[in-house]
Amino acid sequence: MLYTSPYLEQCIEGPFSVFRDLPDKEKEFLLQNHSCISLKKGEMIFHEGNRAAGVYCLASGKVKVYKEGIGGREQIIRMVRPQGLIGFAAFISGNAYSASAVAIEESGVCHFDKEPFMKLIRRNPDLSMKLMRMMAIELSFSNGRTISLTQKHIRGRLAESLLVLRDTYGVENDGRYRPGGRAPTARRRRSAALCAIRGGCTGNDGRYRPGGRAPTAAAPAEGAVGAQPCARSRRWCVR
Repeated sequence: MLYTSPYLEQCIEGPFSVFRDLPDKEKEFLLQNHSCISLKKGEMIFHEGNRAAGVYCLASGKVKVYKEGIGGREQIIRMVRPQGLIGFAAFISGNAYSASAVAIEESGVCHFDKEPFMKLIRRNPDLSMKLMRMMAIELSFSNGRTISLTQKHIRGRLAESLLVLRDTYGVENDGRYRPGGRAPTARRRRSAALCAIRGGCTGNDGRYRPGGRAPTAAAPAEGAVGAQPCARSRRWCVR
């Protein structure tokens, strides 16, 4: 199939695209009912409170979805990776956007109009199931983040956020994008992050150190409460 826009090709044929397995006839339908734009860092895709006139797909770059709280403080809801859909919940529900979306680097975004996209969903059960699964995953992730924000200490939340970014965008130590790539860091750093998420580590003296900063590979002192070996590490965590 001949695509008129490289952004559209990424949205439809990319490895994480929900449209990848559609028949060519349906891909042609998307080709006829779309628009694509380039965004600079800081440019908005939509604002909280606006009505959804369709659904967006991120072709390249990075986008954050966030809510603005008291005093203009931002709370990031999620980060979107290439081929991810943006604003789909508001599109399906018919409600206004519950959050805003902004490009955090130069990005390419495609927009599919509401009525043609609804027709595509109605006549493609497999696509409908993929979209339902996508929404279920996002809901599960949101529930997990709620628990994290209310129950974990600040270093644990930070470590979890870094792992989420790694899993979403990969790592760019050499300047190259690795979608879903594994972090090429030392095992010690990964273990430290796990310790932080799970509540902290304890050293030879058996004392609890918030954030998992214990540099020791030895077991905790006898009588340390709740100490267990961290996953993939010789360190000891308090859970």
